[in-house]
Amino acid sequence: MPNPPSEAEVELILTDGKLSIGENITWKEEASHYRTRVPILNPYNINLSFLAQKNVRIPNLSMVVLYDNLYRVRGFDLARHSNPAGSVFHPKVIPGKKYAGKHKHIWTDFYQDQCIYELDDVQDKDFFEAIFEFLAECNVTFTGKIDPLPNYQFTLGLGSEEDDD
Repeated sequence: MPNPPSEAEVELILTDGKLSIGENITWKEEASHYRTRVPILNPYNINLSFLAQKNVRIPNLSMVVLYDNLYRVRGFDLARHSNPAGSVFHPKVIPGKKYAGKHKHIWTDFYQDQCIYELDDVQDKDFFEAIFEFLAECNVTFTGKIDPLPNYQFTLGLGSEEDDD
């Protein structure tokens, strides 16, 4: 198994503005989920991927940037999660805090992908806008298009929804 990246390496990669996705995002149906996985082009010869999964039975969405197909160096999801109780040296991370809504995972040297923080910069309602915002937050330029999910209303499932008539 390859060694995990350092926190400094992840921050450099995700802030230098040299990441891009040129492929279209297409969806594969798996049971109650739709999934996608596309490579993130970069000048570092690192295997980076963007993964997204939408559960159609429960309103849940998760997105990650994977490093070497193993390490979630950035993530977004709606699941319940708690931060580790120990010291975390990141201005947005509150040690031991529990979350039940939308949050982002960040990479740290000691806790790897277990540290999260609440966010208000990803849309509550629009599924596709959430993808664009997550990629922008990770400094990934996206030049492709996103195929629609078959027969599905494109919301994250937070807040009230209006019926499509």
